[in-house]
Amino acid sequence: VMVDVLMELSNSDEFAAVLDGLKTYKNDCETPNQKSAYAAVIKRRDHLVVQAKATMKTLLSSRSYDEVTTGLQAKDAGHFLGVGDDIGMCHVMKLPRMLTRPSKIEEKTIKNIFDREVARVDYIKRRTEFRVAERSQRESQAGAEDDAGPDPAVVAKEMEEAESLEETEKVLREVAGSNEVIACIPGGEAGVDFADSFSEYLRLTTNGTEIPNRRDKKLQQELIRKIGLRSVSQAGSSKFSEVEHFLKTEPYPVVLKPVESAGSDGVKLCYTFDEAKEHFKILMNSQMVNGGGCPAVLCQEFLEGKEYVVDHVSRDGVHKTCMVWVYDKRQANGSAFVYFGMNAIDPTTPEAKIL
Repeated sequence: VMVDVLMELSNSDEFAAVLDGLKTYKNDCETPNQKSAYAAVIKRRDHLVVQAKATMKTLLSSRSYDEVTTGLQAKDAGHFLGVGDDIGMCHVMKLPRMLTRPSKIEEKTIKNIFDREVARVDYIKRRTEFRVAERSQRESQAGAEDDAGPDPAVVAKEMEEAESLEETEKVLREVAGSNEVIACIPGGEAGVDFADSFSEYLRLTTNGTEIPNRRDKKLQQELIRKIGLRSVSQAGSSKFSEVEHFLKTEPYPVVLKPVESAGSDGVKLCYTFDEAKEHFKILMNSQMVNGGGCPAVLCQEFLEGKEYVVDHVSRDGVHKTCMVWVYDKRQANGSAFVYFGMNAIDPTTPEAKIL
């Protein structure tokens, strides 16, 4: 049935209209680069369509219905795409649900994609030229610096973390030389735990290790609940049996995420118990965006409304809020939480003052 549907689709008036529409849309391009990009895509698409038709006709004539449909279960019902390759194989792929329905802004979205690609190609070209000039300039400066020696006020050096904090300090002292070490600051999410440990070991200003892993989102909620602040309903563990009761009693949808996720990595809004169970298994076998496996999964109630970011720092009892933002997150690409941007909040507004 799947192959028959594809054959009917490829011969249908609707499919022909789509092709004609894309060819017409090509004429709306403004720059030569855009026209060239659209032309290349159309040529490749037409080539694949011809291959797919030929391959599917061969497949239908040479194989039985049972052979073609082997492995397809009732749960696999949906939209499929068959594409022929250069050696005559027909690859059948299930299309995501979001790609099977037309969007009101589809034309604008596709044009934006091509515009970005054209801009990216231009950027790469300019970047290559810039790198060549930069390398030449750096080589010229290197010759002058060899004679004059480095300026001690402008020296950037690199080192690798050793097996222990003690050994890492020895490497640091060698790299720093006569310079005083005044701070240890993580350059990204993955360096937070080490920066806390190393700065504490060096007796610098530090967040310390009193909280064993302050990036743990489950622990964060437990800490704010402990001091009387409102917190989210949750359960977390590396074992599904320990979160199963929560997932069976909490109203849906619920949010599942790694306890140490960042940038919405692995975060999913689940609408059923089975969906949550499946995503739990996926996360426990996943590689996190900041490196390493997933230590545990956090299941939380879904909080509706705006999501804010408060850039805040405290030191020695002095507290300062630098900026307040509100996330622009929307459903896209099969995910419920896709970053479209961050909007700054005017600090003079009641909204900002409450936050």
